[in-house]
Order: sequence, then C-alpha cells, then structure tokens
Amino acid sequence: MGIMRKDIASRRAVQSQHNSRTFTWMSAEKDERKMDKKRAANRGEKKGTKRIREDTEVKGQVDAFVNGIGERSDQLIHQRLPSKIFSLGEYLDTMKGMRERVLSSCALPPVSGGDGSTKSISVNTALVEIMVTLKAEIVDLLQSFNTIKVWIQLNVPRIEDGNNFGVSVQEEIIETLSHAEDSAYSFMDSMAKYHITRAKIASKLLKYPALADYRFTLQYLDQKQYLDACTACADLRNDYSVLYDVIIKNLAKLKAPRTTRHSALMM
Repeated sequence: MGIMRKDIASRRAVQSQHNSRTFTWMSAEKDERKMDKKRAANRGEKKGTKRIREDTEVKGQVDAFVNGIGERSDQLIHQRLPSKIFSLGEYLDTMKGMRERVLSSCALPPVSGGDGSTKSISVNTALVEIMVTLKAEIVDLLQSFNTIKVWIQLNVPRIEDGNNFGVSVQEEIIETLSHAEDSAYSFMDSMAKYHITRAKIASKLLKYPALADYRFTLQYLDQKQYLDACTACADLRNDYSVLYDVIIKNLAKLKAPRTTRHSALMM
C-alpha cells in the first residue's frame, strides 16, 4: 500500500509539472499573438499615416494645377483675347493687300528645258506665307480656348435640383469654344488637302505641259485657297470677339454658377 501511494504521488507530481509547462507555453504563445497584433496595428497606423501624407501631397498638387488654370484663364480673358481681336483684324487687312502677290504667283511661268518641256513648278510663295502665319494663329487659338474650357469645366458645380441657369450658361460657352476649335481644325485639314490637290494637278501639268486647262486649274485652286484663308482669318477674329463678349457678360456666372442663397438653402 505504501508503494502504491508513492507511485500515485509521483505520477501526480509529474502531471502537475507537465500541466505547469503546458500552461507556461500557452501563456507565452498568447503573449506572442498579442505582440503580433500590436506590431500589425503599428504597421497599419504607419501605412495609414503615409497614405494620408501622400493624399495631402496629391491634393496640394491638384489644387496648384487648378489655381494655375484659373490664373492663366484670367490672363487670357482680360489680355490675350482683346489683343488677338485687333492683331487678327490688322493681319486680315494685310492679307487683302497681298492679293496681287498671290495672283501673280498663280501665273506660274514654266521652267523649260532644251526640248521645251516644263521641268518644275514652284509653290505659290505668297499663299504659303499666309498659311504659315494662319497655322501659328490656329495653334495659339486652340491652346488658349482649351485652357479656358478646362477652367469653365472645373467651375461646374455638383449636380443638384434647381438653380441650374448658371450651369446652362457654362455649357453654352463650352459649346461655343468647341465649335470654334472644330472650325480651326477644319481649316488645318483644308491646308493639307490644298497641297495634296495642288501636287496632283502640278504633276499632270508637268506630264502634259501643252494642256492649258491644267494651268488654269492650278491658278483657280490658288485663288480659292487665298479666299478660304481670308475667310479663315476673319473667322478666327470673330471667334475671339464672340468668346470675349460672351465671357465678359457672363463672367460672374462662370465663376459662381449658383447663388449663395441657394447654396445656403441646400445646406
């Protein structure tokens, strides 16, 4: 009996020691899990702080871009547009004074070889000079109108019910800008088509120099392009004039399309 009691006591001591080690291991594992969660939380806070910092930097860059568009548009509206109206009007008068130069270039005296055949046909230098100038004016118009259009679009308020008259004014002016841009692009295309068509007619004239119809066709083509260039210059001036007039008349609506009273009621 004494021996059995000793065995039982020994077993209980071993079991107690095992349970103690198990409890210690479980406690250590639990503490480790807590530390892991804490480290994960710290990493999350760091990531969140970094994300907030990045979002703040991006917002600052966007705000700087928007402010730059606003300043550039203000300069275009009050300075650039009026100056372009007068400069294009003056150049239109200059173009009209170049009519004789354009028509004399249309005469196209042939450069003949020893056998009497035409060797080359030069471009209409006066007309090319006009188109180079108009091309630069068109590029300038497209850049200016695009900046103003972006500024108006950035001032469009959020969609709400009622009091949308100012928004309608913004949309109408944006449509006017888009129409002017389309007209400018159309004349750019016509300049490329003019040179292609002229090259085809000139090649026929070189091949058949005795046919006067090709020479007359070339002359009429140059005259038509000259008239188109004068019309395009007048259109550019008119686009600047109309846009300047409508923007100045509706500048308050473009900047604040909705009234403060309505905004306060909506809040």
